[in-house]
Amino acid sequence: MRMRWLRSLMTWLMGLPSCEEVVAFSYAYLEGGLESEVSAKFERHLRNCRDCRRFVDGYRRVAQPRSLAEMPPIDPEFELRVTEFLKQEARRS
Repeated sequence: MRMRWLRSLMTWLMGLPSCEEVVAFSYAYLEGGLESEVSAKFERHLRNCRDCRRFVDGYRRVAQPRSLAEMPPIDPEFELRVTEFLKQEARRS
C-alpha cells in the first residue's frame, strides 16, 4: 500500500500519466496514436511502474492485430449459436 502511494506521488511530481491514464490510453499508445511528448512520458511511466509495464505487455500480446489469413475459420455451428444468442439478447432489450 505504501509503495503504491509513493509511486503515485512520484508520478504526479514528474508530470507523468497516472496508472489509470496508462490503462485508459494503452490502445492509443500501442497503435502510435499519442503525440511524441505524451508517448515519451508514457514510456517513462512504464519504466518506473512494474504493474503498468506488465499490463501493457499483456495488452500488447492480446491486442496484436492479426491478418485475416492468420485467423482460423469459424466453426459454422458455433457461429449459429452465437448469432442465436445475440438475437435472444436483442429481443430482451
